Parts: sequence; C-alpha cells; structure tokens
Amino acid sequence: MNKKSVSIVIPNYNGRHLLEEFLPFTVQAIKNAAVDYEIIVVDDASKDDSIVFLEERYPEIILLKNEINKGFSATCNKGIMQASKELMLILNSDIQLSPNYFDNQWQCFEDENTFGVMGRIIDTGSNTHDGPRLPQRLGFKFKQNKIYETTDQNQPAPTIFLSGANALVCSKKIKQILGFDEIFSPFYFEDVDLSLRAWRLGWQCYYAFASTCYHLGSSTINANNLKKSVKATYYRNRYILHGIHLNKTQYTWFKVQTFIFEVLPKVLMGQFWVWKSYSALSAYQEKIASSKLRLDKQSKNTGTRLSLFSLSAKINAILKDGNYQVS
Repeated sequence: MNKKSVSIVIPNYNGRHLLEEFLPFTVQAIKNAAVDYEIIVVDDASKDDSIVFLEERYPEIILLKNEINKGFSATCNKGIMQASKELMLILNSDIQLSPNYFDNQWQCFEDENTFGVMGRIIDTGSNTHDGPRLPQRLGFKFKQNKIYETTDQNQPAPTIFLSGANALVCSKKIKQILGFDEIFSPFYFEDVDLSLRAWRLGWQCYYAFASTCYHLGSSTINANNLKKSVKATYYRNRYILHGIHLNKTQYTWFKVQTFIFEVLPKVLMGQFWVWKSYSALSAYQEKIASSKLRLDKQSKNTGTRLSLFSLSAKINAILKDGNYQVS
C-alpha cells in the first residue's frame, strides 16, 4: 500500500478543553500511520487559553492565528494554504480518531481521480450517524442525505458528501479549487459545496467504513449560538448552495418551489426566521455569481464540468463498474 505524507488541519474556536481531550488521539493515530506529517491548528480568535495551551503542550504544532473571528471556511482555508504534505486531513477539534484510523484510506488515493475520503463517524452513544451518501432530486431541490451500505465494508464506497469534520483530501486538488467557499461563513454547507465541486470537476469522493472516529457533535456551534440563528444560517446556506450549482432556469424554479412548499408554510406557523434566510438571497446575488464564475474557471482547468443532477448517474456507474454489492 502506497502511503503518503499528511498535513492535519484543525480549526479551533474556544476549544481548549477539546484540544486537551482529543488532540492526543490525533497525534497517536498519525504516528501509528508511520508517515511524514505535520499538524496545523488555526485559531479563530479564541477568547479562552487555547493558544497558551498549544504553545506550552504542543510546541511542535504549527499554530496560525486569526486576529478576528472569521468562521469555519476562512479558518480552514488559512491552514489549507499553509499545508505542505501530499494529503490533508481537515479535522474538527471534537473528533477522536481511532488508533488505526488511516489504514483503510490509503487505497483510495491509488486512483489519481480521488479527491478525498472520510471515515465512519460514531457518536458518544455508539451510533453511526453517517455513511456513504447518494444524491437525490426532489423537483429542483438537491438532497444528499440518502445513506446506503455495502456488503464489503473493507472496500471504501463512493459518496456524494465528505464531512468537514474528518475529510482526508488530496492537497494539490483542494488547493487547486481554493479550498472552502467562504460565502458559507460562518458555518454549514461549506463541506457539501466542496464535495459537489470535486464531483462536478471530474474527481471522486469515498467513504471508508473501516476507518472509525468518534464525534461529540457541533459542540462549538451549539455552545456559542442561539438555536434560531443557527437554523437561519443553515437554511440560508442551503439556498445559496442551490444558487451556485443550479443553472439560471433551475435556480428560478427552485426559489419558486422553496417559497411555496417550505418558506410560506413555516412563516404561517410563526417560524419567521426562515424568511430571513430566504430573503437574504437577494443580498448574496453577486457573491453567488462570483462562486459560479470561479467554478467555471476551475472546470476549464480540469476539462470537466458535470451538472448537479447528473451526479447520481455518475456514482451509480462507479458502483456498477466496481462490482459493489449495495445492501
């Protein structure tokens, strides 16, 4: 098995307690992998003593600092551009890697078209809350939440989605497409967008069943944001995602469909935050257009640009050609 060097990029915001608890597992896992590595922690203007803790306990770690809080995408991008190894693990600070986490993932990168792979995420109740995902279409709405299983779980399976919590990606490719799109700041859907761009540009993403890690689950977000504001951000960014990846006609009909079947019913039930999400689209028109233009330029570099709704056929073809037994 041809192993590669790895940069581990960890965004941090007020996560001193998380770093203290989970960073030792990260260090042990990458040491067990027996490869050249570096660990980069990007601090997003934390108000706790994260920086002091890292400087005292982990002086070998590359520590980057934001002067102001910039959110997940921008913070990760700072580390992405600094990374110097062949592969890059983008890792949440509340993830506990298993000792042999990397073992089942090297095989994915024997294919030069592989963009990245994620491992199995298990919550604190020992429940798997993710898996390889297939894209679905509901009218003009794109969904990426259909999880499937295969009979041979030693073989990584194609997935439409790589989680930003534990994505091992090709450093050259993620830098080529400039990392996460910061239009999604402060959080949500930046990893979905990254995965979609990878697939649309002709690359592939995989899910490694045998690579396990444990996740507390959005502890930083939940500790620092009100529920309604988090919902508003989630829905706004989901709408923005469609604006980037649908063509003009499809996006127009998506907005009509969304208003009739999602926004209006929620408003009538008093959930007025959804109107804030939907109405924000007009303010994001220029940024959405800029993201679409950037994707156009990136597609010229790779020579491939698949449409959003063609990705289901692409993944099904991989499943068929690879003789996957889907259960």
